[in-house]
Amino acid sequence: MIHFPAISRQSGCPLPLAHLFAIALLYPAADARALDLNELNAHRAAWNSHNVSDYNYIMQWQCRCSTNAPALVSVRSNTIVSVVNANTFEPLPNESFLTIDESFDRLQEALPQLNRIVNAEFDPLLDYPRFVSIDNPMLADEEVIYRADNLAAVPEPTGVVLALGLGLAAWIKIGTPRRSNPND
Repeated sequence: MIHFPAISRQSGCPLPLAHLFAIALLYPAADARALDLNELNAHRAAWNSHNVSDYNYIMQWQCRCSTNAPALVSVRSNTIVSVVNANTFEPLPNESFLTIDESFDRLQEALPQLNRIVNAEFDPLLDYPRFVSIDNPMLADEEVIYRADNLAAVPEPTGVVLALGLGLAAWIKIGTPRRSNPND
């Protein structure tokens, strides 16, 4: 069952039309559904089998009455190295975003908690969580919803690419040979 929190103005939070559209974009597609621990473990194992530790992806949070702008998250060696607003390219704090492994951890922590409704949708190719919704219907304004889209693995440089890169760097540093006579 997919849980959609009630949208009301009773909390004193105005919901402009733009927020309603953003909320509609963040809510799950038809295939997002309640998650169980066995399914989560299967998706985590499939994600881990791809051995992707360097990647970029777009992440967008929605909680309470606000929707954050999409952010480009860059992960290297399973650690966030930079986050920028995907529209303005302004830097954002890394602490506000998650790696894919941290998304799995967040889901794993939420599943056994009482009164939690946990919904997720996973990427059909790489098995990372593309949509996450964690809600306690007994509490107001605590639900967390986020999307992770357009994940692109960043390939490690091979020996040939690395050698070419180092050779190019040396060539730039040394420069082209200068002629002693400008008329030559």
